[in-house]
Amino acid sequence: MSSRPLNKESYLLDLGDISDDVLPPLMELGTFYYYKMGNIGDNSPFLGAIKCWDINSIEDHSDNHHFSFVIDAGKKKYEFST
Repeated sequence: MSSRPLNKESYLLDLGDISDDVLPPLMELGTFYYYKMGNIGDNSPFLGAIKCWDINSIEDHSDNHHFSFVIDAGKKKYEFST
């Protein structure tokens, strides 16, 4: 979750920060949380988290039928898809 856009130009121009008090308990701004959904209504906790300052790049690999992207966090790469 980011309080501002992740793209550098928009980040500098956006004045609408989100404050911590609007977040659910145990969630932090500047953190990318990822989940695995087993079925509709799945309330499982998040599987892991990546601090936004650790992210070097995000590559979009989506097509017309699937959503997919890769997060490069230096020593580790994460691939997410539908």
